[in-house]
Amino acid sequence: MYRIVAFIAVLALATIACSLGGEGNAAPTAAPFSLSNFPTATQNVVVVTSTPTVTVAVSSTPFLNNNPGSNCQIQTSWTVYIVQPGDTLGTIAQATGSTVNALTTGNCLSNPDLLSVGQRLRVPRLPLPPTITPPPTQSGVLVAGKVNFSEIVAVVGDNVTLPAGKTITLSYSRAAEAITSVAFVLRSPNGVVGGVIGGDNNLNDGASVSWSVPTLLDGQQVFANGFNAVGNLVVQSQISRVYTTASTEGNIIISPTIDGGGESIHLQAGSTVTITYEGARTDLARAEFALFDPFADGWSLIGTDSDLSDGASVSWVVPLDLTGQIIVASTYTANGIQQQQQSSASLFAQQPTGAD
Repeated sequence: MYRIVAFIAVLALATIACSLGGEGNAAPTAAPFSLSNFPTATQNVVVVTSTPTVTVAVSSTPFLNNNPGSNCQIQTSWTVYIVQPGDTLGTIAQATGSTVNALTTGNCLSNPDLLSVGQRLRVPRLPLPPTITPPPTQSGVLVAGKVNFSEIVAVVGDNVTLPAGKTITLSYSRAAEAITSVAFVLRSPNGVVGGVIGGDNNLNDGASVSWSVPTLLDGQQVFANGFNAVGNLVVQSQISRVYTTASTEGNIIISPTIDGGGESIHLQAGSTVTITYEGARTDLARAEFALFDPFADGWSLIGTDSDLSDGASVSWVVPLDLTGQIIVASTYTANGIQQQQQSSASLFAQQPTGAD
């Protein structure tokens, strides 16, 4: 009798163990991969690695809520970069003229070693293409030295980002004693069209000129030509490719408002308001208005104005759950180069009187 009872007990325990083991071994269902620019949800990604190397994970959304603390201040004045396969924060920092610490702080990243393909990061500027240095304009011309810029935003190799609209000094230390004058040249990115920025015929104190940096520079070539006393080109500097960053001029005007000013603006939930980018350049192709959540690092496009001849503005229905988000307006050239960017104060929605 005891043997029968013991056999039944062992059989019952084996059945329970098999049942639990089956549940534990069920294969997880992989989440579909999406690179939507404007997701409706944010998902944290956890990567487990056996080595201290940087791991790039694939997320179901392009945003990571790494550090939603209220003290986090994301650099909304920077442009947006989409993380690509193989990227690390170090390679992104090098390509955008920044540092790992600056990108970590500017994006409120709690773990700089954890990135997600498709994640949107704020960077000082987008990565620049490789420098293409054409051969000298004449055979036998010495190529030596570089043009120096008195004020720069960032430098990556021969690619130089300059402050748009500012007057800076270009200088060139002559590389041949035989030269008596230097001309500074600005040439198109493909090297076909160009013009002289300025020249210096008195080289006793070095060669230099003043230059008002154009608003739009997107890979143009800057170099210096050195001439001898009879006007022959004898030396040419190496070529630098120059770029400009988006300016933060102008203001975001929202009308109507319940009250506003300073660091916050209150709007009527569900009402339609007009958002105007005051100061947007009328010679550009379009203006985009987006709602940015600084706590979730999430973006959603509000609207686009493709005719800036009468200013930049869009209409918008105020969402019910507006709790500190901001409006970011950006203007672009016809080929998609960002020129201006400005952000609003923090926005809050006020429910209509009598609403539940």
